Amino acid sequence: SRGLGDVYKRQSYRYGFVLYNLGDLLKLAGQYQQSRAEFTQAIALGEKLTQGLSPGAGPREQPNATQRWRLLLRSHYLLADSYTRFGGALEAAEILEKAVQLAIPAAQFNLDLTINLSDIQFKRCDTYSELAQADLQLEACLATLDLDKQLYEQNPDNYEYHKNMMGDYAVVSKAYLSLKRFEEALACLLYTSPSPRDGL
Repeated sequence: SRGLGDVYKRQSYRYGFVLYNLGDLLKLAGQYQQSRAEFTQAIALGEKLTQGLSPGAGPREQPNATQRWRLLLRSHYLLADSYTRFGGALEAAEILEKAVQLAIPAAQFNLDLTINLSDIQFKRCDTYSELAQADLQLEACLATLDLDKQLYEQNPDNYEYHKNMMGDYAVVSKAYLSLKRFEEALACLLYTSPSPRDGL
């Protein structure tokens, strides 16, 4: 019945939320392989909850569209982060390319998911820096900066959005330096804050 289906979806969402938080704790404790198992399960639940939905769309009732897509996108981001912390940048890049293809249309339809797209692009920027793929690094870093500018302009009193945006200028400058585009790198440094995005 519809009622049983709704109960199952709520339980699935709550379980997925528990899984990715548990995975995050395991990752921070250095238990990367176990954390990946939790994130992978959370992704599978997110895929089930968004199956058949247009990107970013979904019901208004719990779990609503933002909750469902955020579970899916955040779990991809955390899985990629777990790989990058233990020498798995290539695996992370593959996960992030899948994630960004999901996140771009989702965030275009549902602005509440812009922060998730920004996080994924930032992790792409960081991952391609590690892989010394400067063109992809710059593309991802510029995308992150653009998204964080949007978030800050829409929420000018939000300190975290401002801090993220200022930190983005530093990583964009680094990407320009990798390509020996020195004037553009210097221009970005004029905006650089000493507090780039942390907690990743």
